[in-house]
Amino acid sequence: MLNILADENILLAKKVFSLFGKVTLLPGREITKRSIKKTEILIVRSITKVDRNLLENTNIRFVGSATIGVDHLDINYLNEKKIYNCNSPGSNSYSVAEYVITALLNLAVKYNFSLKDKSIGIIGVGNIGSKVANFAKAFEMNILLNDPPLKELTPNKKYLPLKELLNADILTLHVPYTTKGKHKTHHLFDFNILKNFKDNSILINTSRGSVVNNAALIKVIKSKNLISVLDVWENEPNINLNLLKLVDIGTPHIAGYTLNGKINGTKAVYNHLCKFLDQKPECNFEEPAGISKDLTFKDFGNVENTLLSIIKNIYDINYDYQNLLNILKCKKNIFDDLRKNYKTRREFVNYNILINSKYGKEKEMLDKLRFKTIVI
Repeated sequence: MLNILADENILLAKKVFSLFGKVTLLPGREITKRSIKKTEILIVRSITKVDRNLLENTNIRFVGSATIGVDHLDINYLNEKKIYNCNSPGSNSYSVAEYVITALLNLAVKYNFSLKDKSIGIIGVGNIGSKVANFAKAFEMNILLNDPPLKELTPNKKYLPLKELLNADILTLHVPYTTKGKHKTHHLFDFNILKNFKDNSILINTSRGSVVNNAALIKVIKSKNLISVLDVWENEPNINLNLLKLVDIGTPHIAGYTLNGKINGTKAVYNHLCKFLDQKPECNFEEPAGISKDLTFKDFGNVENTLLSIIKNIYDINYDYQNLLNILKCKKNIFDDLRKNYKTRREFVNYNILINSKYGKEKEMLDKLRFKTIVI
């Protein structure tokens, strides 16, 4: 029987991976060389660094990560040791894109502006960035794209130099975290870049905390009146509390934490493990039942207020923000606890919107955001 160790916060981990052997669950930050001494299959999330220090002289043969990113995996070492490794690209990409749109709608209502009048610079146009772009089209925003690796693969002129995006009203980051190479992203947004933002512009980071120099961001927020939305932070879970006090919306690395995204992440690792063990995938990944209801479209005068009134029934981003703000008065760091005990959130595609036929344009927008519209 295989010995399997998995991060306890991976949805359905016990149920799914018990099909292959004995499963032990641990908090991701407590996965150590000692804890994997008898382990052959290791399944992690982004908070567990998997490298030579962890794996040398162990029996690990398979490493799966139920995450989009791979910056926590030493791919070169894993390949050198012929350890099968995989991640879950795209698994929660719609979840993150919906988080970005939800944040923008909240800011539009708070600061009384129309998304249609704004330009948005999307840094990184992969699984997530491309979906953010599609959502932005639904609002008829002016979309600017930056992705140097993609630019090298295609002559398409739509991929612009980063400096040409700095005058955008909104910049949202969707790049992998890398510390080496031609396109490294560690502190991609340092003081020299951040200081060139427009006054009163918006920065959203849902990629990795260290893509933005957090200390530099503090200075620029104060000098530029920069509006900021951070889901990721440097040195998680020990985030910069001075920065938390300055952001407009701050959340504990949960942008991709929908039920759909979590299931997709587990399913991706499961399928890889079946391939590794030469077994036919047979597990049923039906979404767990939950309370759902039809939502009725109500016109609140403009697109932003109207859509936000719908989305708040599904996901209240300010609830997450207020929960993270509690870290300022707690005697212990609750960052990981907020992630571990995160309440169930579902993607837009799970909801029916009952809408009157006279709202044709609004129905089209809801369809583009992947709601299921029912004309009444």
